[in-house]
Amino acid sequence: MSTTTSGSSRARTPRTGNKIPKERFRITAVDAVGLPTSPRKILSRFRSICGVIGRQKFSILQDDFKLVPVAEKDIAWLTFKESFDYPAEHEDRLRRAAFKVMGTAWKNFKTKLVGEFVYNPANPDPREKFPWITEQVWEEFHAKKSTPESKARSEAYRLLQTKNQHPHRLGTAGYAGKEEEWQREDEEAEESCTPLVFGDIPHPRARNWARARYQKHDDGTIFMPNAEDQRVYEAILESMRAKIRQEIREEQQIPQAATAAAHKELGSPIEKRSSCTSTELAENPTSVDSTVDHITKPTSCTLIVRVMLTFTVPAAEGLAYKPTPETRVHGAQLRADCAKVQVDSVKPKYELFPLKYPPNDEVLSLGNARGTFIQWPKDLIEIRVTARPTIAPGGRPPKRPASAPSAPPAQDRHAQSYDVQMQYDTDFGEDRTEADSKTIHEPPPMKKSRKAHSSPQRITLDKPEAKGRGRGGKVQASLLAPRKLDLGKGQEETKGKEVKKKYVAPQEFQLGMPLVGDDVLAAMGTACKDLHLYYMEKSNARKPSKATDILGQHDGKPFLGPTNYVVVDFKDLFDLYRLRAVDTSLLKCYSLLSCQWCQKHALEVAFLDPQVVTVTNLQNDRQGMVNYIYDTLWSRRDKEYIMCAYNQYAHWILLVITPKWSTCHYLNSRIDKNAYDWTPIQLAIDEAWAQYVQRGGLRKTGHDTLIHKKDFPVKQQIGDQCEFHVCHNMRLLYREKVKTLAEFEGTITKSLTTSFEEAMMNTYYATVMM
Repeated sequence: MSTTTSGSSRARTPRTGNKIPKERFRITAVDAVGLPTSPRKILSRFRSICGVIGRQKFSILQDDFKLVPVAEKDIAWLTFKESFDYPAEHEDRLRRAAFKVMGTAWKNFKTKLVGEFVYNPANPDPREKFPWITEQVWEEFHAKKSTPESKARSEAYRLLQTKNQHPHRLGTAGYAGKEEEWQREDEEAEESCTPLVFGDIPHPRARNWARARYQKHDDGTIFMPNAEDQRVYEAILESMRAKIRQEIREEQQIPQAATAAAHKELGSPIEKRSSCTSTELAENPTSVDSTVDHITKPTSCTLIVRVMLTFTVPAAEGLAYKPTPETRVHGAQLRADCAKVQVDSVKPKYELFPLKYPPNDEVLSLGNARGTFIQWPKDLIEIRVTARPTIAPGGRPPKRPASAPSAPPAQDRHAQSYDVQMQYDTDFGEDRTEADSKTIHEPPPMKKSRKAHSSPQRITLDKPEAKGRGRGGKVQASLLAPRKLDLGKGQEETKGKEVKKKYVAPQEFQLGMPLVGDDVLAAMGTACKDLHLYYMEKSNARKPSKATDILGQHDGKPFLGPTNYVVVDFKDLFDLYRLRAVDTSLLKCYSLLSCQWCQKHALEVAFLDPQVVTVTNLQNDRQGMVNYIYDTLWSRRDKEYIMCAYNQYAHWILLVITPKWSTCHYLNSRIDKNAYDWTPIQLAIDEAWAQYVQRGGLRKTGHDTLIHKKDFPVKQQIGDQCEFHVCHNMRLLYREKVKTLAEFEGTITKSLTTSFEEAMMNTYYATVMM
């Protein structure tokens, strides 16, 4: 038991900002400007390590950060990579953000040297505290900063700094580092029914400004230590109160304005003018606020396109975000006349409509922007808002139906979850409560009218009623017998003189029409039938519930990357049900399902994202793809094997990397050395493997070079259904729990059933989509 005498206790070792931690840190998510956001507290590590690198790796003799040599910046970036692992696709944004933090730390360091050493005779030499500064560099820096011009410039900057009367107390992490902590404090306050900190300020930005500058007394009460901050806080409160009073006055004036408008509407017909023929424009359209400026949370909207000067049509639907000066879209500053919009669905006619402000070289049209963010002009955004029901004075509001729960908040649509979340639109009634889907899709009562000759035939998916002789009649055995799949061919059932022809599905995709014929659907599994029913409901629903695709979301755990979206177009479902093709998004869904199954059964299997390991990325961002493969190899080095569906020359194969065997198998259902050359992807994998081996990754003893087996014997395809072979081989591997190379080769060379494509589709694809 150690003891200490009074007066001899050791003081705490002073903190130093000149050392880089020896351990490595993992960045899993990055925001729009490149700053890491996950895991928790990674932003503080990021800023502190970048600060050390900026002070040590850049010469203090340069006057501007732009003049720092490229070689010094390359060395600084290599030093950064020794401390952090990060998703390869975010390297460019992360590099820009890191150099911005390094440059700020470098400038502050030079300011500190001038203030504490150049102008302070008591501290003539900083080399004891900062040993990386050489004697020659310090003498040159001291002489440079001792000139009258340099002193005058320093004094000007010092006076400029004194004008900052509201410094915050957030540390190096800034506002971004405090968001999670503040949100947790608010949740705890709501659970304990205690007042929120600065809850009297409804505006989030103003409230965060106040939270960044307060302190707490010992008794828990808060105060502003800076008198100027207290004055601004009181001004904010007064401004909020004035705004509320103004809104109350405007609400009181609404009945008078409505009465005046009614009198004007009943005026002389000569004064009336058709809105369709008017060509007058607003005198100053830029001075009028847009509706999107007044929303407080992500809100459903319609993107419209101006066809003529005074005529617009809806082109897409999505979510609109409130424009702020800090808003960025794909790293670019939001334009003053635009708002940030997430595109959820696009009308087929406007798939190729060009974007006025494309975010990058790949997203150039509305169709390409589905599932991502774009900048869209404010005056071409229609916010979908339902008016409040009017209540008579002294009356009660209408009661909500007991069976209809409240509508979920908009932000839940984009909640992060490890499970694959297929996000469906929700139907709402007139009072904005969630309504029963059967009720909402029934059309209102209509007057009887004569059917036009051009009207299409009414399509029903209901099962035919069994007809017999009176009660207890039995259905014919032939009707219950299984039939052969005909992929849309109709059959005639004859009973006496009655002839009933079943529906024949079109051979090409038409939105709202069934994907397959009745006989084909009847022979499919339950999951396929449920998915088909969902498609029919959504594709034939009335606006705004009508959909042309399914939007899914997953977090970064399955594929070692950021939260991402999966968009499955209904046209791809048509090809799937017809056994024609499987789109990349569907293969990604199947990989996600396989990953979940392996997680549930504790199998040591990992997967690469088929939307990242592509020929396009291999050509345009080869280094980024190599880094992604390397990151997956290193972080999943404890797995038995890593699988990836890869497409090249419009042909899909399954890549299986087995680190402990130093082997990569190419499971190709159409082996043809003259038709396919897998050298580009092989070189990329070899480059990632070399980095993995150099770092000491698990591999076969004496085999530092990866062995590629490109002509591995597997079941060869008949026709062009290579995607189904990829999924079958993938499932066969992780279901068989292969442990040795002999078992691996024996499993893959098993004979396949003749109709395995149909069985796979019925059992797995529909499960993924639903």
